[in-house]
Parts: sequence; C-alpha cells; structure tokens
Amino acid sequence: MSIRLTALTLASAIILTACSDQPPPTSPRAIALKPSFSIDAGTFCTGATMPVAECAALVTLYNTTNGPAWASKSGWGVTPNPCEWQFVDCTKGDHGSVSALNIAGNNLSGPIPPALGALTHATSIQLYNNHLSGSIPAALGGLASVEILYLAKNELTGPIAPELGTLTTLKRLTLNENPLGGSIPASLGNLTSLEYLYLFSAQLSGSIPASLGNLTKLKVLWLGDNALSGAIPPALGNLVALEDLNLVVNALSGPIPPELGNLASLTNLWLSGNQLTGSIPAALGNLGALEFLDLTSNMLTGAIPEALTQLSNLKWLHLWGNQLSGVIPLAIAAFAESLEVGCLIVPDNAEVYLPDLPAYRAVDAPSDGHICGVPFSSAEDIGEDTVDDIDDLVPDVLNEGQANALETKIENAMEKAANGQYNAAINQLQAFLTQLTDMVANGTLTPAQAAPFIQQVESLIAIWTGML
Repeated sequence: MSIRLTALTLASAIILTACSDQPPPTSPRAIALKPSFSIDAGTFCTGATMPVAECAALVTLYNTTNGPAWASKSGWGVTPNPCEWQFVDCTKGDHGSVSALNIAGNNLSGPIPPALGALTHATSIQLYNNHLSGSIPAALGGLASVEILYLAKNELTGPIAPELGTLTTLKRLTLNENPLGGSIPASLGNLTSLEYLYLFSAQLSGSIPASLGNLTKLKVLWLGDNALSGAIPPALGNLVALEDLNLVVNALSGPIPPELGNLASLTNLWLSGNQLTGSIPAALGNLGALEFLDLTSNMLTGAIPEALTQLSNLKWLHLWGNQLSGVIPLAIAAFAESLEVGCLIVPDNAEVYLPDLPAYRAVDAPSDGHICGVPFSSAEDIGEDTVDDIDDLVPDVLNEGQANALETKIENAMEKAANGQYNAAINQLQAFLTQLTDMVANGTLTPAQAAPFIQQVESLIAIWTGML
C-alpha cells in the first residue's frame, strides 16, 4: 500500500505541475529568469540574437562590475535577448551586433573587462561617472567602429593604453577626472578623426606629445589640471579646427609658441597656472575668433603687445600674475575698456604703468581711476620707483658710486620735468639709457637686470613726450 500511495502522490504532483501557470521549479529557463549575483554566459549566449563573443562581453561586464549593485539594470540576466537589456542598442533593433553601450552614472564598480574589445560594431561606449577602477584595457584598441569613448569620472589608473591610438574612427575621447598618472601616449596622435579630447584632472605627467599636432579635426583639447611639463609644442599650431585649448595648472615652461597664432578658429585660450616665460607673442593678435584669453600666473615678461587690439571678438583678457612691464599702450587701454566681460592685468606685473595723461584719462570710461586694475601713475611715481629699484641693487649688484650715478640722472630728469623742461628731461633719460647699456656691455648688469629700468625710463619718456 505504501508503494502504491507514493506512486499516486508523485503522479498527482506531475499532473498539477503540468497544469500550473508557473514553470516547474527545476526548469533551466526558470533558473535563467531569476536575477542572481552573476549572469551565466552559457545560458544567455547560446543561440543569442547577437554574436556570442559580444553577448559574452556584456555578461562579463555585468559580472565584473558588480551588476547586482547597479542603480538600474532592467532586463540584464532576466530577458533572454541581450539586445533588449537596458543601456544596450543593437544594429538591427532587437537583433544584430551591439551598436552602443551607454551605462553612465549607474554605480558600476571594479575593472573594465578586456572582453569589451569584442564590441567591434559599437560606435558609442559610455561608462563615465561610475566607480570603475584598474587600468584601461589594451583590448579596447579592438573597438574598430567606436566614435565615442567616454570613461571620465571614474577611479581608473594608468597608464593610458597606447593601443587607444588604433581607434581611427574615434571622434570623442574623455578620460578626465581619473587618477590615471603616467604620460600622454604619442600614439593618440594617430586618432585623425578625433574632434574632442578631454584628459584634464587625470594626474598626467611628462610632456605634451608633438604628435597631437596631427589631429587636424580636433575642436577641443583640454589637458588642464595635471602635472605636464616641458614646452608647449609648436605643432599645436597645426590644429586648424581647434576652438578651445585648455592647458591650465600644469608645469609647462618655455615661451608661448607664436605658431598658436595660426589657430584661426580658436575662441578660448587658457594657459594660466604654468611657468611660461618670454614675451606675449604678437602673433596672438591673429586669433580673430578669440573670445577668452587667460595667461595669468606665469612668468611672462616684456610689454603688452599692441597686436592684441586686433582681437575684435575678444570679451575677456586676464594677464595678471606675471612679470610684465612697460607702459600700457594707449590703444590697449582703449581696447581693454571696451571688452564685454572684462580685463585684469594686476595684481603683480608691478612694473606695468598706466601714464596719467589726458589721452588715457579719456578712455577710462567709468572714470574709476584704473584700467584693467592698473592705477594711473604720474611721472613722479615712476621716477621714485626707479630710484628705489636702483637702491635695491646695492651692494649685491652695484656699488654706491654706480648707483648714485644712475640715480642722479633720474633725479635731474625729474627736476627738469617739474620745471616744464620736458625735452631736457628726456635728454637726461637718454643719457641714463646709454649708461645702462654700457653696464650691460661690461657685465655689470645682466640684460634681465637692466630690462625693468629700460621699461620705467621708456614710461617716463612716453609721459613727458605727451606733455610736449
């Protein structure tokens, strides 16, 4: 009786199960439809509606980036067709190869799996604003069709895989705001379709590769907030389509290449917070489309070139925090007052002078007593500064006799000018310049030590010439 009862019970269970609306608990499909810690590639990718390698890549991404903790994951590991999974687009709607994989701000963590390199038909891979870590896989160099690769705002470490330089279809590359470290691979200069390159705030070091000058379709180049060093490559002047160049807060040195004056499409030039030296190249006056020019916090010297007045679209000019000197040209003063957003030349640049002359007062439209933050300076102010600066060279550079000889010429010139003898005052300053030239020739002063005095005397000459 017990055997017969057991058989009847089992038969009843089979019948009830067959008639039930629910699948049997041991069905393989039922197991696949239950979200779990990981997705079984064997279950979902056998007979998949896309190439098996691409399906496996999606499954691997889910499993290695803590898929169950994703903020949103509709369909992943539930719907049997990966083309219907959230964030996945395919070339033929619900079938075909992956054409886009865009999972931004979705709490992905862990490494980017090399398997993603199998998505050879994808034109867009966007994984930015997550918690991805580890290195950028070299296998991503296999994304033969990719046009957009956004990996910004993660926790990726370097170096940047040089294999990314094989992505000749790539138009947009963003790796910014990752602690990448390492240098910018020269191979990125092979990305001849590239239009946007964002590598800022990525702890990069080393030099800017000259090969980036090959990217003639590039519109935006942001390399700011890194530790890049060395010179700005003159080859960047080849970027004829460039609209926005941002190299701020690095350790770049040397002069501003005049070749940057070739960038006819440039609207923004941001070079602040570096160690750039030399003068502001007059060639920047060729940047007819330029709207924003920021050269602050460098070590630039010399006068402000009048060529900047050619920047007819300029709205914003910041030159403070340098070692600029000399009289601000009247044309620059008038131009600066016309800027829509504003202009700032001080603080620092202590040897820049705005002569207190009627012509300059006339362009001080708001009559606030300064232009670009530079206050008006009388000849007396400049003369006193010059004498004080000569005193500062005693005894390390000049002896008392040499200093007195220079100071006497300045003081005599000031006295003559105070009596209205402006021609005589100018002649006295010419004698000062001659003595200064002799001191440079015999090695008493270096050209760098003499330069500020030359600028100050030229400022006085400009003021007194205006009085004639």
